[in-house]
Amino acid sequence: NVLRRGNVLEAISICDDTPGPVAQIVRAALRHSKDPRAQTQAIHEVGLTEIPRMERGLKLLYILAHLAPLLGFLGTVVGMIEIFQEMEVAGNFLSVKQMAGGIWTALLSSAAGGVVAIPAYGFYHYFQSRIEGVLLDMEKAASEIIFVLGDIARQAPTAADPVSQTPAESAPTPAPTTRVESPGHGREPISTGPRRADQATP
Repeated sequence: NVLRRGNVLEAISICDDTPGPVAQIVRAALRHSKDPRAQTQAIHEVGLTEIPRMERGLKLLYILAHLAPLLGFLGTVVGMIEIFQEMEVAGNFLSVKQMAGGIWTALLSSAAGGVVAIPAYGFYHYFQSRIEGVLLDMEKAASEIIFVLGDIARQAPTAADPVSQTPAESAPTPAPTTRVESPGHGREPISTGPRRADQATP
């Protein structure tokens, strides 16, 4: 409604007070509303700025979700190595207590890897879906604001449009007539404008 009234500055002010990437897209389009090429470039630049900002926390979740199981598997291997070391030292007289330390290390490492990886993987996909939704809103907002601004520009009258001129403006201006007194009295004044066919001198 603000744009329909032609108040672009007020619309930009509303975008400044509204947080989020969608408002930034609309603001960029409004600031370059009179230049379609600059408008498209500004929207593209805002997208390149906002998308990495939204995805900066996803990298940490992605790393945790993929490295935690590997670290857990590494801990399991280390625990198994400890068990075999105890078996080598004890020989045939290996007790359960000596094996328990390596088993404990292996199981604890696997559990810790799963505890870290499972929530990280879930949060990663949750925030990824939220970002995809915001990206769709950004694309929709960009398309709508470009359409609205183009529609307003098409509806605005232009001075070069002959249809928008009034009849008085489009009618040709008659040639000026200068009254010159002739030497004889009682004669018609002489006009310096173009004569019509019915006024031609015989």
